[in-house]
Amino acid sequence: MHRSKQGFIRVSLMTIPVIAASLLLNAHAASARDDKALTLGTSSVGSTYYTLSVAMGNIITKGAGTNISVVAVGGADATLRAIGDKKSDLGMVHTWALYKAYAGAAPFKKKLNVRALLTGQATGNCLIARADRGIKSPADLAGKTIVGERPALKSVDEYTHTLLDLYGLRGKVKVKATAETREAMQALRQGTVDAVVLPCGLRAPHIMELMESVASVAVDIPDDKMKQLLAKTTPGAVAATNPPNTYKGQAKPYTIPVYQTVLVASADLSDDAAYKITKVIVESQKALVAAHPTGRAWTLANTLRSTGFAVPFHPGAIKYFREKGVWTDAHAETQKRLVSK
Repeated sequence: MHRSKQGFIRVSLMTIPVIAASLLLNAHAASARDDKALTLGTSSVGSTYYTLSVAMGNIITKGAGTNISVVAVGGADATLRAIGDKKSDLGMVHTWALYKAYAGAAPFKKKLNVRALLTGQATGNCLIARADRGIKSPADLAGKTIVGERPALKSVDEYTHTLLDLYGLRGKVKVKATAETREAMQALRQGTVDAVVLPCGLRAPHIMELMESVASVAVDIPDDKMKQLLAKTTPGAVAATNPPNTYKGQAKPYTIPVYQTVLVASADLSDDAAYKITKVIVESQKALVAAHPTGRAWTLANTLRSTGFAVPFHPGAIKYFREKGVWTDAHAETQKRLVSK
């Protein structure tokens, strides 16, 4: 680690420890914004978000002339707050938190001035139980202890408590909170809890790792309950299914509620920087896929497949979309409406 002329602390992309996150973010907040040196906030070390963020950081650093420092902030909510507090410039988040942040709705105390760059893979929550605790359905959680809350990721809390309410289990399950994913995984391995709710996507590496390391069950939610769950949670979620045998011991399809992953930037980021970042990521997809299979989802088609997006795109990203001929009048109309709010 060394200090630049501007006092910005540089940390190697591959060696940023979680304990250094606060130091790095505070140092960045104290320095002037410099598009040649940016910070990308993301989730816990070892998560899909972290793996992709490191890959994107390397791609941007090599291809866009901007040095990227990746910081494991701990969750989408915390990542967005870091951008709002000018402690970070970019962030990998999901549409649950993004929807809340741009609206200034709880858990956010004010509207955050963020802009979207690109959209990637689906991400949601998985309910994983120890195989020796007799949990085959959410109904079996009665009397059990679970990890189901995350201070920096309130989408976990919403999922947990909405699911428990659907099964009439409010007050009948002991719900614990953890600071990050690895802590929850370790609790399940050690047997100090019966089940855990973990942020996840389809074919998530950390879920594979967990189910390989301890005999466990991916607890499925029946179709009727899934429809109710989607109706009672933050808008934008859909059901997505892991095929049989995605995870060890998972003989049947495993369906989870998911939102989309979004790479966002501060509205203060220059148009030129946003343009270069968007362009180099889209045009370096092979490198992204090499880092993680979900890199395949980071395409223009996926980003602009809907004209009903909930957060405006950055003008720099729009410049690239127009160059590629994928920005339509319908997209422009939604953008105009959102920016005028």
